[in-house]
Formats: sequence, structure tokens, C-alpha cells
Amino acid sequence: MSPEHPVALKAAILGADTAFKMPENRTFFQKFAKFIISHSADESQLVQYQRKIADSYFEEADYGRAVVEYQRILSKPSFQEGKFEVLISLAKSYYFLRRFDQAMVEIKKVIKDAPRAELKFQGQMLVADIFSGNKQYSEALNIFFQIQSEDAEFYKKNNLGLNVAIIYEEMEDFDKAIDVLKNMDQSQLGEKFIKEKIERLMSRREFLPGAGGLNK
Repeated sequence: MSPEHPVALKAAILGADTAFKMPENRTFFQKFAKFIISHSADESQLVQYQRKIADSYFEEADYGRAVVEYQRILSKPSFQEGKFEVLISLAKSYYFLRRFDQAMVEIKKVIKDAPRAELKFQGQMLVADIFSGNKQYSEALNIFFQIQSEDAEFYKKNNLGLNVAIIYEEMEDFDKAIDVLKNMDQSQLGEKFIKEKIERLMSRREFLPGAGGLNK
């Protein structure tokens, strides 16, 4: 059968949709999807499978290829629905490639123009991760404090105090980390979980230079 035959396109769509549901068949999916992109005249169909290809590379941790595919989608002037989700995925791909400057450029677009609060939140979380990855802990903390000031209930519901405590631990400011944990709502994470984390931090604090732990 000729690749140009309409039945060939239908067969490729069926093959792509079936293979996409099974991670072990992602290579077959990518082949089918690339065929669809080469032979379909339906713009929405092209974008749909282009994005699925990008997502499949992302899920395989092939972030270099994911970047290329996400950029192709974003370069289409007609592409709007799902744009900010794709920007987040592109920024995360750059982040995992440790191309932090490029990740920051893309994620700032989300924070500035995202139409929904949860998308902005995802952007802010990635910015905090970028700062933490660069050991810019004060900047990372400021992101969480900004979220807390904008929506204290959201901050509490998502247990973001735990992220703050982790950053203070990285800074070896164990007293502040412990204070943050003590002030968290224990009903969500559990009293035992919080208690064990505080005890571990107290143990680490004992071995700070000048704490006297090594002399006991």
C-alpha cells in the first residue's frame, strides 16, 4: 500500500494510539506519529501527535530531543491551547539538562502570562528548584515566601513549609528548619513524620562545628 493512501494514515493513527498506551512500545509510537505528521493535512492532528512525541521523549528522559520537539510545537503560530503546559515541559527539559538560564527564560513566560493559578504555581516551583540547584538558597526561599504571602491557604494545603525546611537544612540552618516543621499542620503529613524529621535535624545540629557533638 502506498504511504499516500488514506488508509495508510488511518492505520498509522490506530498504531500510534495503541502504542502510546504502552511505554514499552514508545519507539513504535514515535515512528507512527512521525508518519502522521508527514502525511496529515489536519493542523490540530499535527500538533496533537507532535506533542505526544515530545512528551514521550520527556518521559524517557531524552530531554535533548524533547526540547527540539517542544520548540517545534511552540513555533506554530496557531498553537495556543496547551501552550503554557508545553512551556513548563520545555523549561523542565532545560532544567534536567542543567541549562538553567534557558529554563528560567521559558518558565518566566508561564509565571507572567499563565491563565490559571496552578500553572503559575508550577512555574514558581520550578524557579525555586533552579535557584536551589544553583545553591541560591535565599532566592529560592523568597519564591516560597511570595507564594505564602499571595495565598497562605494554598501554601499550607500543599505543605510548602516542607520545601522551606529542606532549603534551611541545605543551608545548615537547622534551628529555622526545625521551627518551620514545628509550625506546620501535622494533620496532613502526620505527627510521626514531622517528629522524625525534627529528630533527624536535631541530630545533625549536634555535629555542627562548635556544637560539641563530636566531643560527647
